[in-house]
Amino acid sequence: MRFKVAPLSGTFMLVSLFGIFFSTMVLSKVSPTWAFTIGFVSVAAFIASVISMTYGPVEEELSLDEHHTSRKSRVRIEKVERKKRK
Repeated sequence: MRFKVAPLSGTFMLVSLFGIFFSTMVLSKVSPTWAFTIGFVSVAAFIASVISMTYGPVEEELSLDEHHTSRKSRVRIEKVERKKRK
């Protein structure tokens, strides 16, 4: 049985990396218990984003990162023949 992979955005990976750095740099000095908890969740999210990046469908992932206003403002470019001068 093949597993289905959900497409995750690039922001999800950035947030997980920020959580890893935050837990190791800041929280480890204040509360080691919270540092381990947030670090563990962040590492799990990072692993999920790497799996999504490797096996996920590309088209759906690109549509997640693209803002809805830029999709509406797209212009289809067609080849136009130039008029000959007389």
